[in-house]
Amino acid sequence: MSAAGRPGRLARRVAPLVVLALAAGCAHEAAPRPSAVLVTLDTTNPGALGCYSGRAGLTPHLDALAAEGVLYENARSVAPLTLPSHASMMTGLWPPRHTLRDNGLRALPESAETLAEAARARGYQTAACVAAVVLGESYGLDQGFDVYDAPHGAGPGHGHVLERSSAEVTAAALRWLDGRDRARPFFLWVHYFDAHAPYDPAPEFLARAQALGEARFPAYLGEVAQVDDAVGALLARLRAEGLLEHTLVAVVGDHGESLGRHGEPTHSLLAYDATIRVPLLLRYPDGYRAGERSAEFVSVADVAPTLLEALDLAPGGALDGRSLYRRAVPPGRGVYFESSYGWLNYGWSPLSGWASAEGTYLHSSAPELFPGPAGTRGEERWAAEPALAARLLAALEAATAGPALADDGAAVDARASWPTCARWATRAAAASSACRGLQPSPASTRRARTWQSLAAFYEASLAAARTGASTRAWRGCARSTRPSLRACSWPR
Repeated sequence: MSAAGRPGRLARRVAPLVVLALAAGCAHEAAPRPSAVLVTLDTTNPGALGCYSGRAGLTPHLDALAAEGVLYENARSVAPLTLPSHASMMTGLWPPRHTLRDNGLRALPESAETLAEAARARGYQTAACVAAVVLGESYGLDQGFDVYDAPHGAGPGHGHVLERSSAEVTAAALRWLDGRDRARPFFLWVHYFDAHAPYDPAPEFLARAQALGEARFPAYLGEVAQVDDAVGALLARLRAEGLLEHTLVAVVGDHGESLGRHGEPTHSLLAYDATIRVPLLLRYPDGYRAGERSAEFVSVADVAPTLLEALDLAPGGALDGRSLYRRAVPPGRGVYFESSYGWLNYGWSPLSGWASAEGTYLHSSAPELFPGPAGTRGEERWAAEPALAARLLAALEAATAGPALADDGAAVDARASWPTCARWATRAAAASSACRGLQPSPASTRRARTWQSLAAFYEASLAAARTGASTRAWRGCARSTRPSLRACSWPR
């Protein structure tokens, strides 16, 4: 064949390849950018979900989602409190770094770089639909959201919307989905608060829990069933619009509920697994690891880095959390947790801890190490295994060594209301001018009575500690080289 003929044959061979390449390129360009939906379940124990407990029928929608994704059996919160936990989800930082250690005391500093801010900067639509004022705009988690749909408190003489139901939250999320720009990807956060005390589910969901033979806490489980129904309506809309084909769905609890374990009726004061262990589910659009159960130790602080990578976004700085997106966590990884509630409200010893496959170390003036042999108290195992305790304490110290966010004086808006003041009745600040003269509205009276009963429990606990009757005895300082971890405080 002549030299002149060879180019023609080469062209005939190359042309189909060029067409295929162009077609692939067009298909790649036509593929939508990924979106993400974050569902947070307030006050939800993993064992309340059928996918964790094996109890079918109570949470069918979340169970079905777990079957389509990855279920993490050893997920931990950073604190048994709503605001600090969600702040870690949005920033990827442990509480000592993002600085929110309790509900209602301060706002997230503006120096924080949140997941929503990173998404909006790259052209994502961002929206949040939250259920309770504990996550209201006043506390800074609205940073980066185009829409922040939350209930608001009212001033003196007005009613106060402390929370709204899961059905109302889902309705708000669906309205936002209806009005969004369908040509652009999105990040949507939906928060449900029903499982928080007091437990008052609709009769149909209470009946569902009772029908399953749940005699001890049917009302609490009925609230969880009620949330599952609302999550099901949200997932049904995402599926009907084909959004699940290119949307990562993350479901995570912010903390659990003690339900009487360790003598605590609800949550906030103690930092055992009863309130620190949470559910965490990840559903990938392509079915990656569908139906798998992971024993890896993960944290709510992993939410931000995971969703950042899923959306092809870069974190703004060094994070404490790790991305779980299509990867395993490093062997031996541990996670941080704490409760500063007792210290900030009653002068109790601060609690901080480190959980890993080796064990869980709880640092205080009476250190504990878990799990131990049957019948062994955590304090006894701590004394029996000093090398392991020292190793976990070193990991805890390293975890808290990072710099805290710059304090920009982020103050909380003073939107005081009678139920809020009833809840914080034991705080000297709340009992002062902010709450003076406020009266309850009829709609708030039932919930306020619950807050008062919880406050009475914590006051009784404090009195027990003062008389030496508390199980958490005050026996001097726990050893630590970091001043922030020295637990040398006694009840005031």
